Amino acid sequence: MFLEEERERELEELYDRGIVDNMNHEDVQGPAGEQGAEVTSVNKQTGETLMAGEKIMEALDIADADRASMKEYEEAKSKLSEADLAQLPLPTKNPVLAAYDIDGPAYVLRTVEKIQGTALHDALLVLPFTKVISLMFYLNEWAIRVSSSP
Repeated sequence: MFLEEERERELEELYDRGIVDNMNHEDVQGPAGEQGAEVTSVNKQTGETLMAGEKIMEALDIADADRASMKEYEEAKSKLSEADLAQLPLPTKNPVLAAYDIDGPAYVLRTVEKIQGTALHDALLVLPFTKVISLMFYLNEWAIRVSSSP
């Protein structure tokens, strides 16, 4: 509940600062000043792109929490003796990840893949900087997985 209120507050701040209005420009200038939609894409913030950005942020939050709990588990595991290691419980997996039976990077990829290509660009523009850094980590993970698969 608190995360939804925080995200709504962030979106309202975006509107208040006029960032969204600046992205809603419809005049596209060509190289010689002529009008042309084929030169660049028109960035239009809609409810759909804002919701897509929210979905990406939520997926990143879930994946980051899962990654943090696994990191804590590995650190605790490295400090224990062999006898105590058997008593160390595995970290609880997020219910969403458990339901899909996937890990965090796969869940973020699944979420990003579901967003329409036309809305993806604008959805990425609404991400806060910390989420962009997190997304870059997962982009690296995806690249490693693709390059290591046969």
